[in-house]
Amino acid sequence: MPSRLVDLGWVVWASARMQAQDLRGNKMVWIPTIVQPAVLFVITFGALAPARPRTADQVGTADSTSLMVGVLLMALWGATIWTAGGVMRRELLQGTLAANFAGVRPPQLVLLGKCFGSAGGATLVIVATVVVAAMIQRAPIRLSHPVGVSIGLLVAVASATTLGMLMSTLFVLTRHGHHLSSLMMYPVYLLGGLLIPTDVLPEVFRWPAALVGLRWAGDFLVHAARGSIDVVALTAAVGLTVAYLFLAGIAFSAVSAAARRRGTLDL
Repeated sequence: MPSRLVDLGWVVWASARMQAQDLRGNKMVWIPTIVQPAVLFVITFGALAPARPRTADQVGTADSTSLMVGVLLMALWGATIWTAGGVMRRELLQGTLAANFAGVRPPQLVLLGKCFGSAGGATLVIVATVVVAAMIQRAPIRLSHPVGVSIGLLVAVASATTLGMLMSTLFVLTRHGHHLSSLMMYPVYLLGGLLIPTDVLPEVFRWPAALVGLRWAGDFLVHAARGSIDVVALTAAVGLTVAYLFLAGIAFSAVSAAARRRGTLDL
């Protein structure tokens, strides 16, 4: 049993490493991981400047903390759609998807590893970008609970990974994957509670944010950065991550069934 777990873990790790190396060679990834978060932070931080106290007091630090987390998660959502969400679609176009299905390793684990490599690699770059942007703008940075912040980042990566798996399978089940990805991006930007607080939205539009795991991960990260642990937010983020993984399994089974029924992976 332990050797089996080690073997499965190696499959996930090898797939993640391969995907991360592939992303490093793709210059288009710079847009959602470097350009977008940097521009978002500069614009939104500048908008807060008139209302922010001149001294780096508690209120100013709280504003910048929420802003940094919001920009991080908003950029991660966009990166997840275009990197992890497009894993199976790119392999289908490149002709390598059939090899994954026919290999001796479980194709679900290969997909899990590749989505983890995409989400984890994107998160590292986005975090570095946001921190550098904050330093350039002289925004106060607070890290009162480093362990809590680390846990929050791991949960955010896990949520993005499972969301990527779900989207990746959904995108190959339809011929309109590009349109579906665009359709999923902007409503979450506006209603997902990542950067725009839900309390500024009309009440009828506030409920979708409760279904976004990254929103709850963001709440946990903000509280952890300020020195407290939000158990409710952490529980909600983990629960939604598990739900995404379950739905991704169902969607992947649908892809497998379609491949067996048609005798082809050209979906």
